[in-house]
Amino acid sequence: MDLAHAGQTNLTNSTTHQRIADQDHLQAVTISYSSLRLFFPDRQMNVMLSTFIDGSDQEDFHANTQSPQLTDVKSLTHFEESFFWTRGDDRVYKEHLNEDTGQFYHNQFSFNIEFFFGPFVGLEMYHPSMQPVPVPANPPQDLRVLFGEDSVFLSWLEPEQLSTFGKGAWKDWRYELEVQNLDNLSENSTCVSDITAYNYTLQQLEKGTQYSFSVRAYSGGGPGPWSDSFVGRVYSQEALEYHG
Repeated sequence: MDLAHAGQTNLTNSTTHQRIADQDHLQAVTISYSSLRLFFPDRQMNVMLSTFIDGSDQEDFHANTQSPQLTDVKSLTHFEESFFWTRGDDRVYKEHLNEDTGQFYHNQFSFNIEFFFGPFVGLEMYHPSMQPVPVPANPPQDLRVLFGEDSVFLSWLEPEQLSTFGKGAWKDWRYELEVQNLDNLSENSTCVSDITAYNYTLQQLEKGTQYSFSVRAYSGGGPGPWSDSFVGRVYSQEALEYHG
């Protein structure tokens, strides 16, 4: 579900279903948000399959695995490029890469199931990298600046979105504005952050001074790239005088 639809009471007309993997014996599934790939074991072939989230480029992932143990997988997750899974017994399985041979091995670790107060269901990985907050990939578009006597009005459009981002990926993004006095480069640039709109009015600028302006979007995951600079000069008092 797109995060933009969260909180809606009727999602019938706003969501669609797409079949990604077609298997009668599909088991557990995990996703890599960095590579946008799904991973799921095939219990009949005893291999780990991988595909993009649109269902394309399905492949036998880590085909050079020695003595795979991927039958009857009940839960599956991954962390730092390693898979962890359970098979309904008292063992946790982990994938290990032998860097000398380039081959993968499946190791198993036993644990005392009596430590659990309820039935043991499976593994879950809680870490920011498991579902990171999307970071803006592109700069804001069409930055425009309207100059006044000692102020400027800036406006822009939201960054172009990647096809893999839902509409909800940027609904809480904010913007940061950088201002540089080009007539006095020894002066540090000024940054204004926490801008929620697509425009901003900057006050108390020096008359007749040339400035450069840039804007970027940022999210809880980090900042995106800066836009191209817009360079212009604030009106001087002489320029504002009327000569008939």
